[in-house]
Amino acid sequence: MPGEAWPQRLASCSGLYQEEYTELWESISQMEQKFREVVLLYYFEGFKTREIARLLNIQEGTVKSRLSRARDKLKKDLKI
Repeated sequence: MPGEAWPQRLASCSGLYQEEYTELWESISQMEQKFREVVLLYYFEGFKTREIARLLNIQEGTVKSRLSRARDKLKKDLKI
């Protein structure tokens, strides 16, 4: 699964941001897999939407839609 190393990377963060990173990771990890995988590939692994579409064998529009819905969920969960 893409992004499996991120919990360890986030756990090693120090200072003021560790709590925010932990909260972010918890929200991402609770997403349905189809949303979590596009978030990890796009934001954490740096893939473009076209590349994610090819990797997952889905339409690019589907990737964009899933990213949008995932961002909405994060905003709600993190109260942004």
